[in-house]
Amino acid sequence: MELSLRAKASEKLLPYITKTFVLAAALIKPKEIKQLRRSIKFDKALADRCLVISLFICNMAFTFWLTSDVIGSSLSHLLAAGLGKLSTSSAG
Repeated sequence: MELSLRAKASEKLLPYITKTFVLAAALIKPKEIKQLRRSIKFDKALADRCLVISLFICNMAFTFWLTSDVIGSSLSHLLAAGLGKLSTSSAG
């Protein structure tokens, strides 16, 4: 009796199993392309701890230089002019 139950179960599953194997055999996996390999190399290089820390420090120094020297001086003049007009209008 148990054998017949197993046989019936395998008969029901056979089309699904066959389809699965046929589809798996027909599946064409994409080959690794140049851009993917290049991206993986860049990711490995940029994940280096020393390089990341040095890039971060350079980025922070560049940002500080921009805000304090390049942009900061013109903004400082604008702020001084605005505060000068505000103080003369409130005093008079």
